[in-house]
Amino acid sequence: MQNLIPSFTDVTLWQKRNFVNTGGTRAKFISLNDKEEIFYFKGSKEAPDGSIRYPLEFWSEIISSKIGRLLGFNMLDYNIGYDSNHIQKIGCLSKSMIDEKKERLTEGITYLKGYSPNYDPVNDKKNYTFQFINRALVHHKIDMHLPSLIDVIIFDCIIGNSDRHQENWGFVREYIEIPVSEKDLRKLENTTESNLVEKVKNLFINKRKEEIENRRKNIGIIRINNNNSTKFSPIYDSGCCLGREKLEEEIIKMNNDDLLIERYVNKGKSEIHWEGNKINHFQLVKNLLPLHKDLITNKLREIREIYNIKSLKEVINKIDDSLPDFCKDYKLTNDRKEVIGKIVDLRIKKLLSLL
Repeated sequence: MQNLIPSFTDVTLWQKRNFVNTGGTRAKFISLNDKEEIFYFKGSKEAPDGSIRYPLEFWSEIISSKIGRLLGFNMLDYNIGYDSNHIQKIGCLSKSMIDEKKERLTEGITYLKGYSPNYDPVNDKKNYTFQFINRALVHHKIDMHLPSLIDVIIFDCIIGNSDRHQENWGFVREYIEIPVSEKDLRKLENTTESNLVEKVKNLFINKRKEEIENRRKNIGIIRINNNNSTKFSPIYDSGCCLGREKLEEEIIKMNNDDLLIERYVNKGKSEIHWEGNKINHFQLVKNLLPLHKDLITNKLREIREIYNIKSLKEVINKIDDSLPDFCKDYKLTNDRKEVIGKIVDLRIKKLLSLL
């Protein structure tokens, strides 16, 4: 269990970069350590006026990643990051899931809009359905990765994540960079992705080295995706869960009343809709069960084999053990830790009852 205790890293003196992303409202930046490895620091959600909406949200991200690893899910690992110059000072820290020199993460929204260009995530929320996602994956010929998306849905059911939007899942692919001239670019216009790599190869086959060097001077670089390298991303951005929005007074009440825990668990809904309807996580898994019976049944059996309440409590209780004394104000209360354990335990029991 020692490997599930989050590490504490002070990134105050690390090199920083601005972080540009299509979605999310959490304070983020990129840090490079002395090995020039890329890490992402995320604080908790901020309101439009700059106030911190859910100060404990970063803990939900960290706890979720450790619970996922405990249960055998493919998780991006989150640990504790500290920056004395940042407005929030403390947040979650994750190493980049990709090799920036040869890979890129393409978020789900890119595939959805590639399939349906008029799709508007803001105004078409009811259309963000499992069926729509499935059709998009089929369209892009990557539906063989659907089992990984179903794993994400099962994981969200365990933690009660309510915000699995289009930027919170994706695919990692390798790419190559090729220098081209204007003449070559014209040849590549209107070329479909399926035969683009072959055409690019043909442009350079048997060309003399000096000729290629001359072409490099003309214009620029194109990136070609290696489709054979496509893989589903690790599970990331899972912080909207585990009562992170509850004030301490509410947490104390929940810890003393199992009915409040039950109501809270039943109230949670999945961001991924079903046939235009927003339903709770358990109903979503139940609806998927007849369509993907072996896949889901096997996954639930794996969880049943691994899970025990003692290990869960140990992960949660030790989640802030590595905090130094000067950060003791960021520790979670015992009541909150107990409530988180009760929420996850009840959710797992409800999920396994579908077997």
